[in-house]
Amino acid sequence: MDLKYKKGNTSKIFDLLNNPFCILRIDPTTSPAIAAEAFEDAVADEIASELDLVATREVINNPRLRTAAEVAFLVDTPAREVDAVISALRSKTSYIELLRIAERLAPLSKANLLAHAAAHHPATADLLFGLVDAHAQVKTEIVHRKLESVRRAAGMVAPSLDTVRDELQGLFSLHAKATFAGYPAPKVSVDPVEECTRRILTAADPERVDALEGLMREFRQVIAPELTKIEEQFRSTA
Repeated sequence: MDLKYKKGNTSKIFDLLNNPFCILRIDPTTSPAIAAEAFEDAVADEIASELDLVATREVINNPRLRTAAEVAFLVDTPAREVDAVISALRSKTSYIELLRIAERLAPLSKANLLAHAAAHHPATADLLFGLVDAHAQVKTEIVHRKLESVRRAAGMVAPSLDTVRDELQGLFSLHAKATFAGYPAPKVSVDPVEECTRRILTAADPERVDALEGLMREFRQVIAPELTKIEEQFRSTA
C-alpha cells in the first residue's frame, strides 16, 4: 500500500494534507458527482499539477485505493471536527497543540494525526505511547462498519472486512516508517523508544504490547545500520 501522496514540495512519508480527500476538500461521504466537480475546481485553481490531481481522482474512484485513503484520513471523526483539524494543520498549529487535539479524537483519527505530527517533528515518548495506544484501540470491525456507512452515503460499494484489515495493517506500518523518518538520526529515537517501551511493558496491556511490536519492527530496521557502525568502530579500535 502506498500512501505517500504528493502535493507541492511535500515529501513526508505520511501527511494528512496530502490525503486525496483533503486535497480535493471533500468528505469521504461525498458523492462521485460532487467529487468530480471538486476535481474540476482543483484543476481550475491549480492547487497542484494536473497530473497529481488526476492521480488523486483515481484514488477517490478506485475502490481499493479509496479504502487506503479512507483509513488514512479522519474517517471516524464528525465532519465539523475534521474541518477544525484540517484548518489547524493548514495554519501550521504547533506540535504540542496537535497532540492535544489528537487526545480528543477517535482511535483511527488519533493515530493518523499523531503519525502526521511525528513525520514533521521528532516524536517524544508521549507521542510514541499515544500512537501505540491508538493502534491498540482501533478495531477492524468498527472501522469496517464505519466505511460501510460512509460508502452508503457516497453511493459506492463497501470494502470487505478482509480488505479493511489489510489496509489497516499497511497503514500502521506506514505510521511507524513515518515516525522514525521524522527523527534527524536513528540514535535520536533510542531514548523515546526506550521510555515508551518501558511504560507499555510496565502496564502489561496485551493489546498495547501487540501494537508495540509493529513499532519495534520498524525501529529494529532503522537502528540496525547504526548498531553495525558502532560494532565496526569497536572492532577497529580494539
